[in-house]
Amino acid sequence: RGGAFFAEALNRWVSSYAKLVELYGAENVVVAGDSAGAGLAVGTLLSGCTHLDAPIPPPAGLLLISPFCELSDASWNPQCYESMPSNAPKNVDLRKAPQRFGEYDYLPYPNGYNYVPVIYASRAERETALASPALATHEQLKEVMSTGLKAFVTYGEFEILKDQEHKLYQKLKGAAKSDGNVTLVTTPTPHDLPAFTLPFLQNLSFGAANDPKSFPVCKVWYEVLSWLTKDETEGGLGWDKTKGGSWSALDDWKPAEQRGCTMPQHDGMGTRECC
Repeated sequence: RGGAFFAEALNRWVSSYAKLVELYGAENVVVAGDSAGAGLAVGTLLSGCTHLDAPIPPPAGLLLISPFCELSDASWNPQCYESMPSNAPKNVDLRKAPQRFGEYDYLPYPNGYNYVPVIYASRAERETALASPALATHEQLKEVMSTGLKAFVTYGEFEILKDQEHKLYQKLKGAAKSDGNVTLVTTPTPHDLPAFTLPFLQNLSFGAANDPKSFPVCKVWYEVLSWLTKDETEGGLGWDKTKGGSWSALDDWKPAEQRGCTMPQHDGMGTRECC
C-alpha cells in the first residue's frame, strides 16, 4: 500500500500556512522548502489555495530549493528522466568525494532512491499533483500563480532530479501571470547544497580561493536575497521598500566578482581577501 506520512505532513503544512496568513497576511508570507520540503511547499499551495471550501490566498512568494517534485513510479524511470542515470553517483568512495565535487550527485540511484517515495506516500497519492507537483496541470498551477505570486526555483546541474525540477520550473513559468514572476538559478552542484551546507560557510570556503562568497551556495543565497528585495516589476517581492530602509545583508552576501575583487593576496600572514 505504501507509506502513510504524506497526508499528515500536507495537512500540517496547510494548517501552518493558514495560521501564518491569518497572523501576518498573505502578502507578508513566503512559502519555502528544500528537497522533499520544496515539493511539499507546492503541494501546500495547491491544496490550501484551490482545494479547500474556503481557499487560502496565495502567498507573496514561493521559494523552492532542489524541489523533489515527482514521486510517481515513473520518476525513477531513466526513459522519463535522463538526468537520473547521467547524474547518478559514479564513485561511492567518500574519501574521493571532495576531489570529485560537482561531477555527480550523491543521491543513490538506481538502488535506494525508489524506496523514498514508496515509504513516504501510497502509490495513489504519488500519482496526484499534491504529492507530485511536477504532474500538476496548467489549470491547477494557474489557480495559484495567476494572482501574481513570485516564485524562485534553484537546483544543481548535477542532480539526478534535475529533469523533474526543470519540468516543474517550466510549468510554473507557463502558469505565472508573467514570465518575469518565476526566477531560475542553477549551479554546478549536487542535490540541495544551498540548504545543508549553509551552516559551514562561515568557516569553510570549499576551495573558492578562500572567499566563501564565491562558492556556488553563497551565490544562490545572494540571488535569493536579491529576489526578496528586488522591485516587483523586476520579478522580486520588493520587501526592502515595503519595510523601509535597505538590506545591508545583501551586500554582505555579494560574490567577490560582483564586489570588484581581484584574486586574494598573500602578505605572509596567510591568504586574505582583497576587499
